[in-house]
Amino acid sequence: MTASGGGTYAWNNGAVTAANNITTAGTYTVTVTNNGCTSSAQSIVTETTLMVNAGPDKTICGSNNTSIGADPIPTIEGATYIWSSGPSGTIDLSGGGQDHGFIFVNLPGTYTISITSNGCTTTDVVVVTQINVTATISGATTLCSGGSTILTASGGGTYVWSNGPTTAANTVNAANTYTVTVTNNGCTSTAQSTVTITTTTASISGATTLCSGGSTVLTASGGGTYVWSNGPTTAANTVNAANTYTVTVTNNGCTSTAQSTVTLTTVTATISGATTLCSGGSAVLTASGGGTYAWSNGPTTAANTVNSATTYTVTVTNNGCTSTAQSTVTITPTASSAARQPYVAAEARY
Repeated sequence: MTASGGGTYAWNNGAVTAANNITTAGTYTVTVTNNGCTSSAQSIVTETTLMVNAGPDKTICGSNNTSIGADPIPTIEGATYIWSSGPSGTIDLSGGGQDHGFIFVNLPGTYTISITSNGCTTTDVVVVTQINVTATISGATTLCSGGSTILTASGGGTYVWSNGPTTAANTVNAANTYTVTVTNNGCTSTAQSTVTITTTTASISGATTLCSGGSTVLTASGGGTYVWSNGPTTAANTVNAANTYTVTVTNNGCTSTAQSTVTLTTVTATISGATTLCSGGSAVLTASGGGTYAWSNGPTTAANTVNSATTYTVTVTNNGCTSTAQSTVTITPTASSAARQPYVAAEARY
């Protein structure tokens, strides 16, 4: 504060120079003397008290906004507000300009508010911390029928699954879409995992009856891969012995087994009946061991009436298997026919 008009100056706070350094509010009077004449003047000094509160430090989740500053800041007539931020921060003017008492920000950083009034300035800072929560789920998503899998969430904090568990690990045994909500420092994120069920059903097709000395092909289905109890690792398995054969079928890590019992059919054809005919007579040859019968002379029944000297063959079929047998029939000449033959010849010579 500076007085003028003098030769000499006398201030009520003791100063005796034109310039008077004032540090407190009050009424200041100066008496000016010039050539024995005096004059006085007064000046009232007031003190401006500035207070600003940027509010508590804040946490933002991901890229969400948060407001900082006192809302509202007490109105100070003629005051101006200026926000500034560090290099990692940004000012989003969507909720209020840079010259407002509060603003919205969406990046971490240290934000400073400055208030200026009557040439006086004061500041305050608020620190914004960003938390990024990313929920993920790991674990097999294909179940074997009757099996289970463990889904494991990460990113928390705390965990809440759509099917109830509140731990990171979730054991499930049903096909479904499972959702986990991960919370960390008040911020949340969700992730989903869809579990499917693989149904593997092994089956075996092919003839299960073997003829003696024959073979059959058992064919598995339902795989994937195949492993037979007798060694083969292909779907088709050629077997030639009576036994129970087991196949293990694997598909997408799931297994199923099937069995097939192969039996041996032994067909033995036999023929019974007289094999010597009297001249002009007949005999009945009877086959056994079938099933069905096919004789070399035509009949398709077990019994075959024959009246000629020859060899007769029968083919016997049972459960697809065959066997043959033979019987040789001869004719015995009668005594009368044997005696007449020379007599006829003698007459012919006479």
